[in-house]
Amino acid sequence: MLSCPQCNATAPDGALFCPQCGASFDAQGDTPGNPPDAALGDATPRERFQQAAASRQSDEDEIEETLWSGSYSPKAMTSKLILVMIMCLAAVILGLLLHLSSSGWYCIAIAIMALWLMTGIWFVYQRLSTRYELTNLRFFHKKGFLWRTTDRLELIDIDDVIYHQNPIDRLRNTGQILLLSSDESTNELLLRGIRDVRQVADMIDKARRAERRRRGLHIESV
Repeated sequence: MLSCPQCNATAPDGALFCPQCGASFDAQGDTPGNPPDAALGDATPRERFQQAAASRQSDEDEIEETLWSGSYSPKAMTSKLILVMIMCLAAVILGLLLHLSSSGWYCIAIAIMALWLMTGIWFVYQRLSTRYELTNLRFFHKKGFLWRTTDRLELIDIDDVIYHQNPIDRLRNTGQILLLSSDESTNELLLRGIRDVRQVADMIDKARRAERRRRGLHIESV
């Protein structure tokens, strides 16, 4: 039974107004039979977790912003250009040692031009068919010229960021970045021809750590 705070009249449980004076029972406050935290106190750990997750749902919906974007850097071609030049020089030296005829030099000239042409086509293809984009939530790897494929990798799934440079790359400040991921579809993702490779690798690592902290996850390697 409920007791009216105005006239002390009794009313059945669940009544909204006093049948005697018409006062609202909302003003009475919490009743002994219905404590405010009864529902929460009786909730199971699973229910409390679901309630907490629902209350944080709005915090999970962050706006995706681009942190960095790039493609295959022309600087990354330096080592390959040096290799092509060495091959051309070796062909000329070989021709001199063998005392080639005019037809032999003609073949060497065609081979050298074909080598440079293939190198140029390969570079243009790499430049136009490869695109990288880093956001605060995901990493995008777009590849392909006529038919393009896009790999989307959640930053929270990236376990490690490794970058590699050969001696020429160190002089030109370029290199490769290897992303190790727990994503079953993309366990490893190799990024070639990255300019300012160390800064980009640090940026990816910083973004993945920030995303893990934002989601409140603490992942340990087994």
